[in-house]
Amino acid sequence: SAKAFFQSLGPNEGLFAICKKSDGKHVGNIQFGPVDNISNIAEIRILVGDRSVWGTGIGTDAIATLMKYLFEVLKIRRVEANSCNPAFIRCVEKLGWTREGILRKRFRAGDTYLDYEYWSILEDEYRSPAR
Repeated sequence: SAKAFFQSLGPNEGLFAICKKSDGKHVGNIQFGPVDNISNIAEIRILVGDRSVWGTGIGTDAIATLMKYLFEVLKIRRVEANSCNPAFIRCVEKLGWTREGILRKRFRAGDTYLDYEYWSILEDEYRSPAR
């Protein structure tokens, strides 16, 4: 199924492994796309599945690295994502993203419902020294 997934990625999409610097161990993945070439926008998704690295900043580093690639290499104008994961939200807050909206109690997790949040950062915000 992994091979089929990789083959299904379009030319405006990318998937990268997240690996520990210390030993190169694969701990997750980060993906972008498909890129909207008309509006010059990319959506990102991230999954850090190895619990041993949770809380170490590896997710924030991965998002920051992908932002650098999208803004500086691909010349994207806007990067966006949505999530109900508190860890993801902490990462993008640290990186200066803006919360654009909340779908209240949108996602069911067991017996509770979680808010689903929409976040983005613009290229000029990324380049701002205040970030």
